[in-house]
Parts: sequence; C-alpha cells; structure tokens
Amino acid sequence: MSGDFETKWINLPNLILDIENPRYIESVENQHEAIFKMMENEGEKIIELAKSFIELGFIASDLPIVCPNLQDSETYIVKEGNRRIISLKLLAEPAILINKYPKYYEIFKTLQKENKSTPIDNILCCVSENMELINKMIELRHTGVNNGRGLIPWNSQQKSRFLESRGKKSMLMAFLAYLYESTVLDDSQKEKIKSSKKITNLQRLLSDPYVRENSGMIYEDKTFSLDLDNPQKMQVFHRIINDVIADKPIKVEKIYNADKRKIYINEIIASLSPNKVSPSTPKLNNSPVDSSKKNKKVEKHKKAVPHKRNTIIPDECNLYITQFRLIKIYAELKSLDVTKYPNAGMTLLRVFLELSVDYCCQLEKITLNSSEQTLFKKVQKLAHHFEANGQLTPDETKGVKVLSDKSNEDMCGSTNTFNATVHNMEFNPDSEHLINSWDNIEKFMMKIHEVIKSKGN
Repeated sequence: MSGDFETKWINLPNLILDIENPRYIESVENQHEAIFKMMENEGEKIIELAKSFIELGFIASDLPIVCPNLQDSETYIVKEGNRRIISLKLLAEPAILINKYPKYYEIFKTLQKENKSTPIDNILCCVSENMELINKMIELRHTGVNNGRGLIPWNSQQKSRFLESRGKKSMLMAFLAYLYESTVLDDSQKEKIKSSKKITNLQRLLSDPYVRENSGMIYEDKTFSLDLDNPQKMQVFHRIINDVIADKPIKVEKIYNADKRKIYINEIIASLSPNKVSPSTPKLNNSPVDSSKKNKKVEKHKKAVPHKRNTIIPDECNLYITQFRLIKIYAELKSLDVTKYPNAGMTLLRVFLELSVDYCCQLEKITLNSSEQTLFKKVQKLAHHFEANGQLTPDETKGVKVLSDKSNEDMCGSTNTFNATVHNMEFNPDSEHLINSWDNIEKFMMKIHEVIKSKGN
C-alpha cells in the first residue's frame, strides 16, 4: 500500500487548503475564509510557525499530505498540514489579512521582509489519490497513541532530558536532580516521581512563583534548592509532592491557572499548624541515653501524661483534609483558644464532626434510614462499620461510641450536648471536657479523613 504515495515538489500557490478540515468548528466556503478561521482560533501559533520557517526552513521530515484536486488538475488539496501551508501563504502574501486582522497583517509584513532572502515557495509533499490511506495516516497522527501505532509524545521528563542534552537545563530537571541526590524524600517517593504520569502537574506548580515562595522551593542561576530551615514551608512542599505522586494525584483542573494554584496553596497552609515540625524532619533527642529499666519506665510514664493545651485539636494531630470548608474549620479548631471561647469551639467541633461523618458515610455507601438521621445514630453506625471492616478496633472506636451512647447523652461533649449547644439556652459547654472529647474521637476522625482522602475527589 506504500506504493500509493509519491513525493512531489509543488508550488505554494498550487496547494489548496482543505475547507473540510476538522479544526474548523463551523464550515467554511472559500480559501480566504479558511485562513481567517484558522487565524481566529490559532493566530499566535500560526505566527510562531512562520518564525520557525524563517529560522529553520520547511521541515522535510514532516511532509504535508495532499491529494489531487479533481476540479483543477494543476492544484492539490492539503489533507494534512493546513496550518503549515497557511503560515507559508501568509509569509508570501500578508495582504490577505489587511482588512480582517490588521494586527496580524503588520506582523506578517515584518516577517515577510525577514524571509525575502530565502522565500519558501516550493514544498515537498506526499501525494496520493487513495483517500482511505490518507485518512488512516491522518487518524494515526491526530487520534492519540493507538496502541503504539500513532505518535507517542514525550512526557515532561523526557522533554527536559532532551533540552538538557542540548545545554538547556530546565527548571524541572534542576528540581529532579536536586531531589534524587538529596535525602529530603525517601526512596519510594523518588521512584514514584520517576514513574509518575502526572509530572506535568509538578512542572505546572514549579513554574509558579507563588507556589515556590510558599513551599520553600528556590530556583536561582539554573540551580534548585529548598528552604529546609522553614518548617511550615517544608510541610507545604511535602503536601505538594504527596498530591502529585498519590494513587489519585491532584487533578490539573485544581492548579490550571495562577488563581487556582494560589487557592490550592492557601488551602494547604490553612490546614497546617504554623508551629508544627515538617513531617520529613526527624525529631532529635538530645537527652543522654540511659539504659536502665528504671529510667525507661519513668520516660514511658512521662510520655503518657497528656500535654496541657487550650485548643480542641492538638498541635501534633495532622489530618489530611481535602475539602475547603473542612480545611477552614480544622484550622480554626487547632488555633482557637477554647478556654476563652468554649461556645464557638463546641459549635465548630459539632459542625466538623457531622460534616465529616456525612461525607464519609456517603463515600462508604452507608445507607441511613429516616430513624438514623441524628448525629449520634450516624456516628454509631459509622463506628460499627469501621469495626466490621477491620478499619478500626473496638478499643479505637470506644471513645466515640461512649460519646454517642444514649446512656451518656448528658455528658459534656456527647452528641446530645452538641445539639444542646445550638438549641438549649441554659447549657454552657466546658473547655476541658471539649478537649477530652476530641481526644476520645481523634482516631475515629483520622480514619474518616483517610477514607475521604482515598475515595473522595
């Protein structure tokens, strides 16, 4: 079938644009309208094509595919390569654009002057009368990989390696070179980055100055580094990495433009405690080692003593939260002084608990009948669900089941008193009991947000 093609030099005026080109959203009726429609949709790209022709000439390795024009034996219809031919026609005759696109006319007029010494007016083309064969060739070129038959574009890392081989080291390659040599990530994370199909997400984030500034990423003199002395920025950095290499990586829609990337970074920052040590930073123990059993017991006893705090959620608790509203509530529960604002704290905790439980029940496909719509019923059902599926042990759900037990309904911090916060004028929450309530449900809440992370959007 390869014999159905021949290569032939064809004068530029004898190449006719295909007015049925799939690039046209609406049908076009003539050659000038075909050019105008293409400029309307891809004007800047057509200009860049023209500049490349002036610099490099017409690329012979990628020939236009044409078929004879049955209505005019001197001309050929361009079935593949219309953008390239339009670019060349405008280099030859910029005046086509003078009325419709005066701005583009001025640009092509300037480019034409640059191109006068070596005008491209004779094009080597692949010619065939076999439209079935032509369509198959076009299909392979424009409809994806096709199990290896079509064009397989380089991914970001492959493109960057090629540029680096030509002395054009990219920001992405500088970043990857730094990460692969450093100890900031473990080996499994490095392997996931190497094999990631969403590395373009990382490249998109890297290119944004706001992202780099708030995640401690520094790119100067084509060299990449991290602000390792800033714990909060390192937390943001690790969240970005984990979002990129996760089994369900962050969707490009969430970071598509600068505004969305700013929201994404601000959400991460809002979910973190400003004083928290980076998860990748090992905790250093500078106390002298004592091998005696007596001292070990004392140390164990010290660790068992709960840390006195004035916030409902402790600083060392780190939930991975993806929903914007819950991120904000979570951040407030970690920063609000509940000894001063117990009413606000209890209201926030109730909202945080119920919204989290509702969403998790939805993701776990837990059906709630009309008699199970109260908060304590939903909490109980979800706790039993976690136990039945081996996601939590009975000991780990005991605290939350106590709070949702009818016999304890008047206990401060129970689901019943959560409701009283809103509806009972005489009820006054107590900060110490609120803090203890969180301690009782912390493992339950951690499991909820693990499920939301793995199954949610």
